[in-house]
Amino acid sequence: MHRRKSWNVTGVSEVIGTILILAMTVVLFASIILWVSTFPTPAASVRLDMAGVEIPVYDSAGNWKGVNVTVDHKGGEALPGFRTLLFFQVNHLGTTKVVSLKTRGTELGVPYGINGPDTTWDTGETWYYSNNSVQAVDKITITVIDSVRSLILWNQLLQGAAGARPPLFLEKWADRLPQTPTIDILQTGQTFSVFTKVTDPDGDLRKNSVYVYFAFLYGTPGNRPPARMYDDGTNGDLVANDGTFSLAATWFKPTDLTWDGGVVIFNATDAQNHKSTSRMTLSVEPGPTQGSKPKGFGSGRPPNLNYNGLQGFNIFNGTEWDSNGFNATETRKFRESENVVVVVGSAILKDLFGKNTFLLYDPFSGAPLTPVVYGSNKQVTTSSIPSSTNAFDFFNYSNGYNIWIYRFDLNNVSTVGINFAKTPTRPPQYFFGAYPLDIDLIDFLGNRFATSDTITITANDGTVRNYPVLSTYRTSAYTQATTSFNSTDVVYVQIVMKTVDATANTVFLGNTVIQDFFGGYQVFKSPTSGPPQHANPPICPVTGTCTYNTGTVITINNAKIAYRYAVNLTLANQDPWVDGTQHYALRVLSMADSDESYSLVLSSQLLITAPLYRMDMVIGLDDASNPAWGSHDINFYFLNVNGVDKWIQNRIEPPYPKAVVRTTTIRMLDFNNDGRLDVVSSVVTGTPAPPPAGDYINLYRQDAD
Repeated sequence: MHRRKSWNVTGVSEVIGTILILAMTVVLFASIILWVSTFPTPAASVRLDMAGVEIPVYDSAGNWKGVNVTVDHKGGEALPGFRTLLFFQVNHLGTTKVVSLKTRGTELGVPYGINGPDTTWDTGETWYYSNNSVQAVDKITITVIDSVRSLILWNQLLQGAAGARPPLFLEKWADRLPQTPTIDILQTGQTFSVFTKVTDPDGDLRKNSVYVYFAFLYGTPGNRPPARMYDDGTNGDLVANDGTFSLAATWFKPTDLTWDGGVVIFNATDAQNHKSTSRMTLSVEPGPTQGSKPKGFGSGRPPNLNYNGLQGFNIFNGTEWDSNGFNATETRKFRESENVVVVVGSAILKDLFGKNTFLLYDPFSGAPLTPVVYGSNKQVTTSSIPSSTNAFDFFNYSNGYNIWIYRFDLNNVSTVGINFAKTPTRPPQYFFGAYPLDIDLIDFLGNRFATSDTITITANDGTVRNYPVLSTYRTSAYTQATTSFNSTDVVYVQIVMKTVDATANTVFLGNTVIQDFFGGYQVFKSPTSGPPQHANPPICPVTGTCTYNTGTVITINNAKIAYRYAVNLTLANQDPWVDGTQHYALRVLSMADSDESYSLVLSSQLLITAPLYRMDMVIGLDDASNPAWGSHDINFYFLNVNGVDKWIQNRIEPPYPKAVVRTTTIRMLDFNNDGRLDVVSSVVTGTPAPPPAGDYINLYRQDAD
């Protein structure tokens, strides 16, 4: 069989067509790719959730001072510090200024930035910036930039045009006793004051438009219209122009517990008539039952008096005493328009026939010290106020105690004032500061109550001089101010002056007296003129050892200047300390340097705790050798077991019979810090002294009751 080869031209055409189609496809897609590659790249995006806040800053007079700006990173990407910039843009009346800032840095020496551990701005961190040049009419814009990618990540206008925002109520509260540092809950039957802190972001608050309204009294017999609040130092306002508006009205007095939960509404309006309201709810509790006189007390001695033995006293604000009696809160600080109440309780005094004197001294009258007396006649009489020779009135007799009260007003400076004038042509007026006082009471039997203290009188706006002021500290570093000590402690005394001298030779410190309420001296220290005899030199630097003639002065808080010295309470040299915790009067009788002189004006009260243990005793004898005696007793130690029986617990003999010996020092102290008094005595033998050495120190330590 024969085969013949043949060709088909149709198959060749199909192959060529496929190749041509493939080539056309490649060329087409290459052209498309080249065309698409010429398109611009879309901008990168960053997702952020941020919020900016502008907080106006005002000075003490309520004037615009600048702004604090915060920006919170609430979510999204972290912003590295090396590539993140913030533009702080201020538009002032059409003129724009821009400050470039970072996530953290300083601007004109003031630090700003995020509150995180590094410069990366993470979610949850806040960026802070303060600027005192921004004015109330300015518009502020914050813009966050990525400097590497040249992207605006976030921006916000923080402030609109001036006058666009209403006033803001920052705080609201009611206080029964504004003169105390705490906010006291309201009580039925007692007046109170209301306060609110108001600001306006635009600085155009109308200060005469702040009102308070007791909404829950609407429609009741006690309904009152809205009452204006004040920020001018009047009507119960403590400090003028501090942004805190106050009002003390006589009808702010809960009649019953229906006031508890009552709604009080506050209103404020700015110059653009933008009005803001806010509200608070009163909390009222039952007040003390009271009659025409202050509330009394139950069993025991009169409470809330500072006692020394069987006698005590205290000082109260008049309104507080009238409301709470013996439950009143004591105070030593009064505003010029307030009332002072002094209460004395004694289980010893029968009457005040012997003496009945209260003297309030003017610390700025110089020497001799002048008592404060109102009116043109400055002589202390039986009826002069607030210094009188017939001061205290009998109040009542309770539980074995006679109680007397003396009260006087600190009247307004423009009407009465304290008897000290700057110039002869000006009327007497207050020099607000620390005013020392003396109380001296004697009955017909000669029993006595006597003490001293100090009250601070301030202007209604809080103005007060910081000199002369006495304060006490527990340590020589003068860092622990206190009036409470143990009878074995050292009291470190500081006296603040207007100025101090560069050298100690011109400083004269008088006696320092600590006395009980009977008038007995526990410590009567009379320093000598200078080293080395001076046990308590008055000039000390803030840190380091007290030295003389170094030219060192003391600056406290860049304003107060002081002299310092120490008083050792173990050197009780007359009356012993009363057992237990008792009050004593501390007084520096004089303090003078080259340009200041004060006498009897530096006083305070100390709370001193003496061990509640029986008193031991050491008696020392002078002794000389005598061949008739084989031994020589030089010290006798008496152990007081029950306050009546005493016997010799120990006797000390020198180890040699012929020396002249003398007990030179006897001192009581708590040697081992166990709360019990120990006794130390020293003995000096004659010269030459045979061996062993001739000086001895004997310690009697009380280890058990």
